Amino acid sequence: MFRGNHSGRIIAPDCGQGSFGGAVIAFDLLAVNCLFDRNVPGYDSTYIELSGRGGAVAAQRGLLKNCTFIANGHSLDTTMPIGGAVYKMVQPFGSTAPLRVQNCVFEGQVSPLFGGGVSVRHSLQQESTDASGVGNLAGDPMFVDPANGDYRLLAGSPAINAGDPNFDSAVAPSDLDGNPRVLCDRVDMGPYEFVGSLGDFHGDQTIDLFDFGAYDACQAGPGQQTFSELCNVFDMDCDGDVDLPDYGKLQVLFEQAYP
Repeated sequence: MFRGNHSGRIIAPDCGQGSFGGAVIAFDLLAVNCLFDRNVPGYDSTYIELSGRGGAVAAQRGLLKNCTFIANGHSLDTTMPIGGAVYKMVQPFGSTAPLRVQNCVFEGQVSPLFGGGVSVRHSLQQESTDASGVGNLAGDPMFVDPANGDYRLLAGSPAINAGDPNFDSAVAPSDLDGNPRVLCDRVDMGPYEFVGSLGDFHGDQTIDLFDFGAYDACQAGPGQQTFSELCNVFDMDCDGDVDLPDYGKLQVLFEQAYP
């Protein structure tokens, strides 16, 4: 989690000068399940870089995967904001390798969100002007309580089950809360997988031993129907049955509730 950071000014013969990456500046970057909240390039009480590049991140190449970006950058220069969220640097090595963004959520950034040639796929952008690209969506991400910093997803969020359909859960088996990826067939956008009522057979907002007791009666095996529609809360992968893979994910959810 990167919150409320700001970068200083860089002056170098090969790089030029300016402020890059309010939270992170890197040559080769891998960031998974990260939250970037209100980071600013080159801004403090004595110094403001009006054309700071990469409100949250500046990197030459790499991958940002299942991250959420909230109100990064600043609006002091409305004529030339460069990468309100993410900026791809080229100097000093003239890098042509891609800087990729996948399964991410963006809300409240300075527009344009991206600068320098960032590749964006399967991501949700509240700022619809930058929503072009494979699998990208525009709209309200519907966070639980953004005013108090809770950027988990509400039921009905367009980010649920909208990430890359070829997502490999072996690369990132859990989310920022430690809950399993993937629930219900397809990965969600952002660092938090939507759990909702999954595993909560008794509807008491928690997963406990009483729910485990109900699971035993619901397990029917691959392709077999369960005895009650209430058992659908145990169909963790939404494949129409309750079987051992669902039990494994239920166990992880239980361990998160009772560490």
